[in-house]
Amino acid sequence: MDIISLTTIPKRIDHIRPCIESLLRQNMIIYLWISNEYQRAKGSINDLPGFLKHDNIRVRRVNDEGSITKLYPALDLWDVDRILTADDDIVY
Repeated sequence: MDIISLTTIPKRIDHIRPCIESLLRQNMIIYLWISNEYQRAKGSINDLPGFLKHDNIRVRRVNDEGSITKLYPALDLWDVDRILTADDDIVY
């Protein structure tokens, strides 16, 4: 299975919709890694905007390790053949 992996930070969560919608058109599973500070800043993952509640989107909290965070947690996933990374401010 091929996946798309990207990160965002709490203050950007309301601005990533164009990126997410363009990635959904790729017909791949999207893993969105959100910094653990999201819970303190905005609430629980259950409080995410509706556009992130999609069958092809998996949202997980992780410790922010800088730009490697878009790839690093995806390396622990099973049954992944290829990991494509994306930036949250680009429309693909």
